[in-house]
Amino acid sequence: MADELKRINESWGFSPARFVTAKTTRAEIARQRFHELPGILTVYAEGLRRHVARVPRWMAEGFPPSPRSHTGTLWYLSGAVRGATGKFRDREVAELLNAAALALDEKAEFDALTIAQGRSRHRRTLKS
Repeated sequence: MADELKRINESWGFSPARFVTAKTTRAEIARQRFHELPGILTVYAEGLRRHVARVPRWMAEGFPPSPRSHTGTLWYLSGAVRGATGKFRDREVAELLNAAALALDEKAEFDALTIAQGRSRHRRTLKS
């Protein structure tokens, strides 16, 4: 996107200097910001890339694998879906996880009943 904006800013017809023509302080600030925007987007994208690269490690630290079955991430996902929608929606979560497993060429298969039973077992172990 930053490269696109840079090309637009440098183009004859869409350069900010051509469409922001007022001779006011406000217009000058706008022209300057439009000129800076591609660089700002580049910095923002790099920061976002670095942040996203840290997420898997944070997830592994926050939701370590259970010694018996799926990681705590599955139960977190189930709870997050409930928080966002008001229902667990295990069938949809299972479809999502199966699609992800297929895309990643993983040998995992999920179904709604297994997710619901696992969530119940997980709650019982937390209470113990």
